[in-house]
Amino acid sequence: MQRHLLTLLQASFTIGHFPTPFKTTTTVVLHKPGKRDYTVPKVYRPIALENTLGKVMESIIAEMLSYITEEHQLLPTQHFGGRPGRTTEDAMMILTERIHAAWKKKEIFSVVFMDVTGAFNNVHHKRLIHNTRKRKVPQQITNWIHSFLQGRTTRLRFNGTLSDVSIPTLAGTPQGSPLSLTLYMYYNGDLLDIPSERELSLGFIDDIAYGVEGLTDLGNTERLKVMLKEAEQWRRMHGAQFERSKYMLVHFNRNRRKQLTSPIPLAGANIHPSNEARYLGVIFDRALHFKSHLDYITEKGTKFALAMASVARVT
Repeated sequence: MQRHLLTLLQASFTIGHFPTPFKTTTTVVLHKPGKRDYTVPKVYRPIALENTLGKVMESIIAEMLSYITEEHQLLPTQHFGGRPGRTTEDAMMILTERIHAAWKKKEIFSVVFMDVTGAFNNVHHKRLIHNTRKRKVPQQITNWIHSFLQGRTTRLRFNGTLSDVSIPTLAGTPQGSPLSLTLYMYYNGDLLDIPSERELSLGFIDDIAYGVEGLTDLGNTERLKVMLKEAEQWRRMHGAQFERSKYMLVHFNRNRRKQLTSPIPLAGANIHPSNEARYLGVIFDRALHFKSHLDYITEKGTKFALAMASVARVT
């Protein structure tokens, strides 16, 4: 059995073909907990259940692609998540250090936080292949990825009911595939190349942050506006959408007497500054005191402690 499986894997990689029977998935639609309105499609998360042998093949290619990516630095170093040695803590530490470095120079550090709507579902296959070739992914792996993305179908399972017909998936990567995280970082890697070396860009899968430092909040927002214009060009080229309602702007500064109110002017709606923003599960306040985050986790911990106490008597 192992010998046959190895032969299949080697042949698949050699000819750059992902077997057609493995391209059919069952997409389980899960609701995100704690949402107020479940009539809105975006409060559900689709997870693709794949063929087990196909997933083994994907895992091997994912390991190969990850090794090549890190060995030859094919992705921006500031892209975190799903990469060895680049964790959530690393991303937050870099952001915190850049803010403190700006404060030492008596400057304001302004950051705009944003994320991409329906990231995995809206990946344009031709653009993804173009991006992998542009970043010098070996042709053999690119050919295999191209085959992996083509001709895929899925059936939806929602509340225990399975759809009668298979639906062609002409875009997107399976959310549940070992390959999806790395492939998506190749898809949106250009977003992190927009800021200059003196400016900050941080990526964590579909969460993007741009940061600049300067003497005035007005000057900072003008530079951030230029970055967001280039990000908008990326969005149009890739057929993606930014979650406008989740844009957050924070002017990090500990001088309470400074009125830091400059927004980022955008077509349709300005991004007005806030005193805090949630990034990678942590609430960053303007002065980096993290009081709001401590209050949040205390409330959350108390809630779960009371829930556990109600289930059984604590002795």
